[in-house]
Amino acid sequence: MQLYEKEEILNACLAVFARHGYKNTSTGMLAEAAGISKALIFRSKKELYLSVLDRCFEKARMEIGVDALPEYQDFFETKQKYSLIKLDYLKKNPEVYKILVEAFSHDTG
Repeated sequence: MQLYEKEEILNACLAVFARHGYKNTSTGMLAEAAGISKALIFRSKKELYLSVLDRCFEKARMEIGVDALPEYQDFFETKQKYSLIKLDYLKKNPEVYKILVEAFSHDTG
């Protein structure tokens, strides 16, 4: 599977998980949203969900600029700037926000 296809599939799955939640999402829903057959979803729903979460974390890390944080000397200055950057990112990416809230505040098992 080519990288852009994988990205498109993960984007589609993110939207479905964000809208319906983990428990109310079926592999059929994921396949339909991604425009692929269920046979092409090689992973279980849980593995796909974890892949979507990993992708959310990686994109957020890159866009928020976590690697640049050591530039700041003062802990409170760093905390304030990082918090504002993170809030702005989540405001611009509501589906990421929804899936992260669900992942860390509900039993998805």
